[in-house]
Amino acid sequence: DAVLALGVGKDATITHDGTTGATISGTPMVYQSLAASSLASDTHAGIVLEFLAGESIAVGNWVYMSTVDGRVSIADANDTADDGHYPAIGVAVSAQGSAGSAVKILTHGVYNDSDASSFGDSDLTEGKVLFLAEAPGEITATAPSDDGDMVQVCGIAIGPRDVFVNPSLDVVEHA
Repeated sequence: DAVLALGVGKDATITHDGTTGATISGTPMVYQSLAASSLASDTHAGIVLEFLAGESIAVGNWVYMSTVDGRVSIADANDTADDGHYPAIGVAVSAQGSAGSAVKILTHGVYNDSDASSFGDSDLTEGKVLFLAEAPGEITATAPSDDGDMVQVCGIAIGPRDVFVNPSLDVVEHA
């Protein structure tokens, strides 16, 4: 074990468990990152978790956790196969070409999509709520409205190509 203590009262620590993990703690604990406006094209800031991919996943694809294999796959508001391809848990910030390999998912934070591929190749309107789209892996400012579609809020537009990623795990079926 190794502990790095910081501050006058040693109120912030980084502890390595001696094998594979580390813990960062502090009183109070504050996470601070770049402002959304300072993000470069196709970058992100926030909480990123690594999962196993259930299929080929591109950067910018919104993903869900499969109940079939426990891996992340491309989310879709109207695909009900295998207990549904929802709720989205975040957006891929690394590409993965095959099932079973690791992929990084931004679960909460800010994502810049310079080519707008994750929201249908068009600019966003700041302040608009964004929903999981019927198009696989995409989000939209228009809630899905066909019978049987699943409606899930995934975040909010904070710039023409910037999304505040904050997916709700609540999903409502449109009837």
